[in-house]
Amino acid sequence: MFSDINIFVIIFTMNHDDELLQCFDENGNPTEARPRSEVKQEPYRFWYGTARVWVVNIQGQLLVSKRADHLVGNPGKWESYFGGHVSAGDSFITTARRELAEEAGIDVPESDLHFIDKGRNEDVRAFLKTTPYFGMAIRKISPFLMAK
Repeated sequence: MFSDINIFVIIFTMNHDDELLQCFDENGNPTEARPRSEVKQEPYRFWYGTARVWVVNIQGQLLVSKRADHLVGNPGKWESYFGGHVSAGDSFITTARRELAEEAGIDVPESDLHFIDKGRNEDVRAFLKTTPYFGMAIRKISPFLMAK
């Protein structure tokens, strides 16, 4: 039953508090970069960005992932997207591409990603942009990792 499923464990040793995040003004224009620890400190003073990618195969199945138990935000929960914070000097589309490769092992050209949704979360001062990736090369998704 599980013979066709490969499990990969990736251990990150980077201290995420030191990661430089791209900050934005209240209109979404890039400003300076600041350490994650400063950006995520309450009360929130800096706007930051996150990019999300939905992966859909030719059968219309959505690839989902389960967050690691040690993560701060939503540990152990299922997510319908792959994504992350916009790093210093990066764009939303570059971030979407990088996160899709890091988290799902799917390397696509930026030209295959097109944002279909954007928004902002006033509570944490975050700009959000979402793109689907219609993975024509992704023919079969394990039933344990798909949602309809």
